[in-house]
Amino acid sequence: MRVRFSQDGGFAAIPGLQRSVELDTDSLDPAAAEELVRLVKSSRFFEQPESIGTTGDVGADKRTYTLSVEDHDRSRTIRLQDPIPDANLAALIRFAQRRG
Repeated sequence: MRVRFSQDGGFAAIPGLQRSVELDTDSLDPAAAEELVRLVKSSRFFEQPESIGTTGDVGADKRTYTLSVEDHDRSRTIRLQDPIPDANLAALIRFAQRRG
């Protein structure tokens, strides 16, 4: 499984310092790889809409996240904006942030 994560915006965001991260279960330690797979499954990632919370209220201090997951023959990208309403998706984002 491969996960790509990036975030934009947020309080005092500096575009040049924003980075994306790519996580691959083949290169993570076994415990981290297992946790990543569990987080993707528990978030029902492949069942989520392509956009969550990105329409409507706009604010310069809101973070926008882009998550892409490739798992065998499945692939999906979703964009989310703070606040993340789904606790499982929020946990997946925190995991990627810690690895970034």
